[in-house]
Amino acid sequence: MNFNKFLDESIRSHSDPANFSLHVVGISLGVYGLWIHNIAFAFFGFLVLPLIGGIYAFSDKKTMNYWLLSHKHPVNFLSHIVAYMFLFYGLWWHSWVHAALGLIFMAVSHLYVRTLKH
Repeated sequence: MNFNKFLDESIRSHSDPANFSLHVVGISLGVYGLWIHNIAFAFFGFLVLPLIGGIYAFSDKKTMNYWLLSHKHPVNFLSHIVAYMFLFYGLWWHSWVHAALGLIFMAVSHLYVRTLKH
């Protein structure tokens, strides 16, 4: 299986509502864990809950494919990795500037991909 097909299937699995909800709760718990410097919360939030959601998500009920497939674009994919590094750094050290910079970087990369499609 090539990487592009794997990435496509992985992103499509996030359109399942239960998987998406587990990811939102997991990311919230992971952010809280980083904020209070609790690695167990961060581990559970960023790895365990999304893994459970990913296992559950392999069904044919897909509703958010268009929005989620924008993450497949290489520019958006790589910029999200950089943005998450800024966001995690800012949350860990309580630096709102770095956390906001990460969120802005994510939003700009989504806008960039959206302008390419229209």
